[in-house]
Amino acid sequence: MQTTFGKIISAERFGQQIENFRPSLTENCQSSGRAVVLADVTGQFDRFIQTQRSSSVHSGLIAPLIPFFTARACYIKGMISPEITAAEWATRCKAGDRRALSRLITLLESNAPQQAAAAFDAVAAFELPRHIIGITGPPGAGKSTLIDYLAGLVLQTPGRQVAILAIDPSSPFTGGALLGDRIRMSSLRNEPRAFIRSMGSRGASGGLAAAASGALRVLGAAGIDTVFLETVGAGQSEIAIANLAHTVCVVQVPGMGDEVQLMKMGILEAADVFAVNKADKPEAAELKARLELAIAENPDAPSRVM
Repeated sequence: MQTTFGKIISAERFGQQIENFRPSLTENCQSSGRAVVLADVTGQFDRFIQTQRSSSVHSGLIAPLIPFFTARACYIKGMISPEITAAEWATRCKAGDRRALSRLITLLESNAPQQAAAAFDAVAAFELPRHIIGITGPPGAGKSTLIDYLAGLVLQTPGRQVAILAIDPSSPFTGGALLGDRIRMSSLRNEPRAFIRSMGSRGASGGLAAAASGALRVLGAAGIDTVFLETVGAGQSEIAIANLAHTVCVVQVPGMGDEVQLMKMGILEAADVFAVNKADKPEAAELKARLELAIAENPDAPSRVM
């Protein structure tokens, strides 16, 4: 049945047109072998139609609606197919499949022990990326903004790829995480050579996530040689980043402590590079001088202050 954009049709006629599309939707979903897939997508049809029972509907809604449900069915069919094992995702990842890369990391983070264990076994033999740059520091220091800038510099070289693994704190009460670090990386959103993935810490200590080491191996298998690993807003004793990163950058901002804080060191002792951010503040020059003095008192330390 054909409709013309701009024409007002009754809810009953609208429902009939939607029902005409249901057979092809059913065929797409049933081929995946999962009843839940069909129930999920067609359930959206039912809920939408139910909301339109009492009013007329603009026929222009039909055109964008049908492709949406088709895409939804194909997405579920392709991404959540139970027949694809972690080992098969790993093979696809090594072949350059970005979807497999994301799927493997999701399996590593799975709450199902058997599923997570299978994923770790599948990636255990993968090599780590050539250069892992750990970015850590207190909350609000500007870690994500700095990574956005540094990743852009890496991508200025033709053919280079870069990945960003950003760890966000998980709520100790609900277990949820905002995963909002990527919001500050606006310049990389539409860059095909950049891969950004946020992970919840899920109670892991050290400022990282338990699946971070496995995720790094997945990125290495995907052919990404430079990875920025951003920790949770880290405290003084959270130095797990030093065990994973080739280069550790500690981002510091002025106005967050005195000489006593620098004397405590802790995470500062694991740094290869100190980055003094928000340098427009008047205390920035003093903080830089203090850091340089602390480094000078330890001549064996390779750290540099920027």
